[in-house]
Amino acid sequence: ELERLQRQRLEEISQIKTNVLSMVSHDLRTPLTSIHLYAQMLEEDLKDLDEGEQRKFLGVISEECTRLSRLVDDLLEVQRLERNNIDWPTQPHDLSETVRSVARAFEPIALNNGLQFDVQCPEKIMQVWVNPDKIAQAINNLLSNALKFTPSGGRIILAARFTNAEVVISVADTGPGIPREKWDAVFDRFVQISSDKVAASKGVGLGLYITRQIIERHKGRVWLDSEIGSGTEFFLALPICRTKPSSALVATPEYVAGQVVICDADPDLASVMAQELRGHGFEVRLAHCGSRFFEQIAERPPDVVICDVVLPDMSCQEFLDGLERVESRSFLLVLHSTGGTCEELKRLGANIVLSRPVSRSELVEAAGIAMYKRADRGAVVAMITGWGIDGDRMGQVLAAKGHLPVAVGDQTEAIESLRKYPVDAVIAFVGPEGAQSPKRHALECELPAGGHLFALTSIPDKSICQRDSTDAVTLLPYRPGQEELVAAEIDRLVGARKAEIVQ
Repeated sequence: ELERLQRQRLEEISQIKTNVLSMVSHDLRTPLTSIHLYAQMLEEDLKDLDEGEQRKFLGVISEECTRLSRLVDDLLEVQRLERNNIDWPTQPHDLSETVRSVARAFEPIALNNGLQFDVQCPEKIMQVWVNPDKIAQAINNLLSNALKFTPSGGRIILAARFTNAEVVISVADTGPGIPREKWDAVFDRFVQISSDKVAASKGVGLGLYITRQIIERHKGRVWLDSEIGSGTEFFLALPICRTKPSSALVATPEYVAGQVVICDADPDLASVMAQELRGHGFEVRLAHCGSRFFEQIAERPPDVVICDVVLPDMSCQEFLDGLERVESRSFLLVLHSTGGTCEELKRLGANIVLSRPVSRSELVEAAGIAMYKRADRGAVVAMITGWGIDGDRMGQVLAAKGHLPVAVGDQTEAIESLRKYPVDAVIAFVGPEGAQSPKRHALECELPAGGHLFALTSIPDKSICQRDSTDAVTLLPYRPGQEELVAAEIDRLVGARKAEIVQ
């Protein structure tokens, strides 16, 4: 399996290299051809050209040289970003100043192209810790992109606002729009979206990739919303930070917790989820419709899929039917939805079910549990820590044994975890009532198929506990300090189940 993955990765790298050489050679050759042609005409016909024509030819040469310089700068910038070779000093900065500065430089260009250009920015906005030049570069890339795709007579809007502890900058245009299945791809290296207006667009497809890298290294996020025929709006969101961050401009962690594909129709929510998971070391890819999702998992199978059940191009049942047709499906499926019960969605193939709106901590916990289950190591254990159990100590012991402890505060939270997550075992202190405890019965009724309850009791008699234990419930004498004994029982349970699978 490791050799197969390495071979697949090398093939991907080889294909990327081929694509890069092809695209870059094309984008270098085009301006070089123009420079050579106009320089040759100047050399051969200099005496016959009037001053106006000479200036025109020199202007073309200058523009193409600028284009070449920009291409080289972009390639070098990508190299520095991917090697993490960056040194961008940061400072607290009012981004309204940056927005207006970029707008002033862009206004005459828009006017010359017959475009209406509006700026909607307050005089002052909350300060953020940024490198102002890099944020200006990101905004300029978005405006240049909008200029390229917006026909004469169209409109471009540059706006900034403060919302939900973020400064959000947006660039909207009235261009042809971007198909939903291409929303994630536009931020990749060397990707260009063609249209009738820009069939031979200038550039090598690095501007949006560099923009995303700049914003994500500022711990922000980038996304877009678009409708075919009505235009596109790009968004940059940067978090408010009232004190200087310990490390503001860093790449995602070097370790990879796992590969995740997020499929969601809401681009803003998808970007929030991706930002949170990337911050915890996950490699994240986005899809905004079902068709693109199935392309993504066919290109490179993920470890975990996080998906809404309401997609713009297919129903929940169509989506799940599509999953059933995926050959050698190895990923775990996390569904989050405003409708449908956990039981229904699990019957349809979900491993974990979350209800919208989903919190960031809940999302990270779900992805972590899914990765753990996929690795098939120990047991996922829900511990009710509010009933006489030393949760910290129990968690440490379980983790040392290779299990994944999930702390819950009470019976209600435990039952909710059993419904949402693939929990293998529950640990709960049921007191001196032992087998007669209402807590025991309530939890036992909620156990999923194959689930197990370790009911800890203050009854010291082991024979009574053994007598009152069942296939689904183990009654254990317990007092603080005996966490190792509980972990040993869970080890035996996991070992017995693996033995059954082998047989």
